[in-house]
Amino acid sequence: MASQMPPSETSRIRTRSPLVRAADALVTRDIGLTRTLGGIRALVCSGAGMLVGWLLGMALGLPPVIGVMLGALPAFLSCLVVSDSSARREAGRTALMIVPFSVALFLSLELHPYRVVELILVVVLLAVQLLAQGRGGWLGDAGVGAFAAFISGLLLPLPQTDFLELVAIFAASLAVTIVLRLVFFRPDAPRSLQRTRRAVGILIDQVVAGTIDLLLAGEASRDRRAVVLRRRIDRLQVASLLADGLISEGGPGVRGALAHALHRALFDVELAAETIADAAGRLPDDRVLRGRVAAALEGAGSGPAAGRAAERVAALRESGVALAAGDSARRELRRLELALRNLARAVDEWAATRRDLDPDGTSIPFESAVSVINGRISGPGELTDTVIADATSRGFWRRLRLTSAGRTAVQGLIAVAIAEPLGLLIGGTRFYWAVIGVAVVLAGTTTTRERLRKTWSRIWGTAVGGLIGIPLAALTAAAHPAWTVAIVLVCLGLGVYFISSAYPGWVITLVVLLCQLYAATQQLTPETIPLRLAENGLGALIAVGVSAVVLPLGTTSLVRRAVRELFAEVGEFATALRSGGGDLRAAARAVDQKLFRVEAVLGPVPRFASGRGDRRDGRLRLLVDAVAITVGRLAAQTAPADPPTGADRRRTGEALDELTERLTELTAGLDASRGGRRSPGQREGDGGAVGDSTSGMGSPAVDEPETVTGLLRLVVRENPLEADSAWTRSRLELLARLDAGVAAVGRELGVTTAAPTARD
Repeated sequence: MASQMPPSETSRIRTRSPLVRAADALVTRDIGLTRTLGGIRALVCSGAGMLVGWLLGMALGLPPVIGVMLGALPAFLSCLVVSDSSARREAGRTALMIVPFSVALFLSLELHPYRVVELILVVVLLAVQLLAQGRGGWLGDAGVGAFAAFISGLLLPLPQTDFLELVAIFAASLAVTIVLRLVFFRPDAPRSLQRTRRAVGILIDQVVAGTIDLLLAGEASRDRRAVVLRRRIDRLQVASLLADGLISEGGPGVRGALAHALHRALFDVELAAETIADAAGRLPDDRVLRGRVAAALEGAGSGPAAGRAAERVAALRESGVALAAGDSARRELRRLELALRNLARAVDEWAATRRDLDPDGTSIPFESAVSVINGRISGPGELTDTVIADATSRGFWRRLRLTSAGRTAVQGLIAVAIAEPLGLLIGGTRFYWAVIGVAVVLAGTTTTRERLRKTWSRIWGTAVGGLIGIPLAALTAAAHPAWTVAIVLVCLGLGVYFISSAYPGWVITLVVLLCQLYAATQQLTPETIPLRLAENGLGALIAVGVSAVVLPLGTTSLVRRAVRELFAEVGEFATALRSGGGDLRAAARAVDQKLFRVEAVLGPVPRFASGRGDRRDGRLRLLVDAVAITVGRLAAQTAPADPPTGADRRRTGEALDELTERLTELTAGLDASRGGRRSPGQREGDGGAVGDSTSGMGSPAVDEPETVTGLLRLVVRENPLEADSAWTRSRLELLARLDAGVAAVGRELGVTTAAPTARD
């Protein structure tokens, strides 16, 4: 029988050329190509800045290496931190960076004779940078530029009389960067949306391929295939969220009816793909049936192919194999058929939309519930501010009214005041390594555990970078300087790519780059990298220690607040569902955005050696994901031609009342736990994300594998739901799943809600 089974869709995909497969992998792992284009932009602009700095430095009588370094710095930093939806605003922000660069450089050169004042100003500038990053925009750019320029001025062996020449190099580098970005790297949301649409299409193919692989997998490999499928669905969800956010940023060409059509089609495409995976995963363990379903799904990722696959599944549902498998199998085949038809319709809509469908671009303004910043879905920034406002609402800190950035600035002041003297004792003139260790660990992190993890990444990344960079620098030391420049540029480009996706990769490329610079300036000695590792690690560990003592923020607090906000959006969705008005798809997408925040908060939690922390976090992820999927299915449910009346309407109203009551109890319970009171099952301290593993759900279902089937079985009720119409039965089943999912999340977080009341 195995020899008659169809080939896997994944096997068909692997027959593509390596170049096509590499392009697909890049598009799906870098949604919208944000990181790739950022790396290319940094490489091109930094190279141009180095060239301009070298030429101008030679003309002004400065050492060539000084011109190259100061030409690269503003170009690279501006590419890294300046991003906007408008090319004009990007150019303006880049040009304005000359102000903090010049002021900080002037101060650093003037204060060379006054070492104590110089050291104090380093502490102040770091606090200003951390505070400014919370404001964003030009203030954030200025904070980064001022700190970097001041550190550069401390290192330059030049007198204050060379100040104007150095500022001229900065200005020329920024000017060439502005020109290059205006010509080659203008922000283009519609084009980013097109690239994201391509990623969505590829990911749909991959979800279908993963579903086929799961259907054909034996017992030994089924769990592994299920995990692969889950990851593909997660990537599809992120791509869909990002595309939804880009729709509202698409400018006049992507507005009005076109934007709404894109929004609806995108939502339906994602839901159909998830339903295909879920329905196929629920089929009974019948090799013949699963093999035929796999054959029917071959190539079903595109619109026309999905329609043909739906016809094949419909024929299979009436075959003897399906009849022998029982009614439950035929129900899942029916779900699979409908999902394929919905996918065919939604993919056709998604592919057919063009800008000229809405030439005026003014009707029906569209605003997505998803927020996109610099080509990425916004993280838990506002969430962190809310938690910190609660934590600092009492005692001494209440007077300061700290935000997340203000808290980080306070911690930075204290950490640098400790790290700087120790750095002076260890490394002398290179004390700034300890200061940089503090700065980088505090930037972009909130909890002590995140900072500890980042510190570990810096330590082993520096060690690996030294093992690569020192021998490479020895090879290029006697070679033409062009090799050093090429290696530096490649490291800058790769660093920008890795900085937001694989932080150790950024550290490795940075250390390799520094080895090249130290070798070029005759500063690379056998103890240079070990000394940098020691000082940088010392500064990072001091930052972690200060975070644990001064205004500490536990991961548990963030998780509970993120879950509370998620279920507040679920409550808004339930209200819209009851009223029958509003855009249910938009309300469901808002739930997805809050779900992304929950996962963003859970993501940085470190692994535990016992695996218990992973299982806790995994259970919570499964449960909140199941709730979001059920909300999506309710939003996509088509209203019947004849609205329900009588008993059916009463049953639906009772189900919504029960769901609303449970949501109210859960959010109230999470609110009550914010003031430092622990709910049952929650551990002391920062702990894991969701409390002790023994508080679980009290059900063997938590041990199910990470499959879409297991995900929804965690929350499904087994009690039969009787109603007059199939539409009402479907809605009641989905509401029951949603209600049980909310209750399960409450139990996982140690918040008790009332037991469900019996329905008719």
